[in-house]
Amino acid sequence: MAVADSKNGRIQVLDSNGKVVQTIGEGNLNPDVTGPCGVACNRAGDFYVTDTWDHSIKKFSPEGELTATFKTETSGRFRINLYGPRGIAVSPNGNVYVTDTGNHCVRVFDPNLTYIKTWGGAGDQASQFKEPVGIDVDPEGQVWVADTGNGRIQKFTAEGEYLVEYQTAEPMPHELSGVEPNLKVLPDGRLILSLSNEGTFWTIDTKSKRVKRYAVANPKLRSPLGVAVEGKGRVWISGRDTGFVCEVNVP
Repeated sequence: MAVADSKNGRIQVLDSNGKVVQTIGEGNLNPDVTGPCGVACNRAGDFYVTDTWDHSIKKFSPEGELTATFKTETSGRFRINLYGPRGIAVSPNGNVYVTDTGNHCVRVFDPNLTYIKTWGGAGDQASQFKEPVGIDVDPEGQVWVADTGNGRIQKFTAEGEYLVEYQTAEPMPHELSGVEPNLKVLPDGRLILSLSNEGTFWTIDTKSKRVKRYAVANPKLRSPLGVAVEGKGRVWISGRDTGFVCEVNVP
């Protein structure tokens, strides 16, 4: 499991018992303001990191060597500039999906961080976003995005075709605004979402649209932020201001 140790400008890799076994990115990641925000791994063991206020995405080898960086690129008549990217996920085919939060869109890259495409844009209609943050790709390659400012989760095909959105009766749409939620898909198809400002994480059944709220009480996790799901469903959650991560039981 890889954890973005944001204020220290590094990624720490933990074993199944929570012991630090590797540290990567020191000297290559910007710790200012929020530091690196998201981290994802591919099947080969490479690490992909959103270096938020460096406005870049960086790839590290399994040994921790910086092997690729995307920050800006001219594509045809357009110049691609990232602005505060946060969420990141790797698809089953190795493509990398990033929420370009400040530009209100999703960017797609190949495994070497060569730019492929963009979808989205500012707004509240289908396929539009307001400061999206959490993102994950399920085993079928479908992409889930926490559309933070619009208080919803949108689902897309791997190519970016809009499928459906979820605005459940609980929570109300406005409850998601401004909380920078992280999003993961559990093996059973439910979603797990962290909400740091209310000190909880939620599971969302996308079939029934029912939400269950949980809090980590011992040790107290006041501001749950990062979410990781291992293997058959082990869930780890990090705290914004606690300096530790917790393994949690999700019924």
